[in-house]
Amino acid sequence: MDILYLFLHALAASTLIPISSEIGLAALVNQFPHNALLYFVVATIGNTIGSLISYGCGRFLTQFQNIERLSKRKNRWFLTLKKYGNWTLLLAWLPIIGDFLCIGAGVLKLNIWISTILILIGKAARYAIVIWIFI
Repeated sequence: MDILYLFLHALAASTLIPISSEIGLAALVNQFPHNALLYFVVATIGNTIGSLISYGCGRFLTQFQNIERLSKRKNRWFLTLKKYGNWTLLLAWLPIIGDFLCIGAGVLKLNIWISTILILIGKAARYAIVIWIFI
């Protein structure tokens, strides 16, 4: 049951829902350190899938003219995302900013496979640090 809780918590935390997945991961690792690798994998996968849901929402939003107009304006956030492209998704683990990076990547229709790999790397690095601190 703790695995399902961690997965759903990590998934929800990587959407616009304001919760922290690190607290749940740290609590489980602290309580059951022998399962740290399993918790790392489950949290990383859940959080990555949540970011891909945000990416999908961005792709869906491109159907609406207002979103397309926003991407064409001289918006600093979008200009940065366009300039650095998929590489910005290494920062998808950041609270709030990461959610909008994933949504923006969907709006800009960045390559889904490269996006997934970079999101996964960033999230895995963050969870590795969290586990390292708590073990």
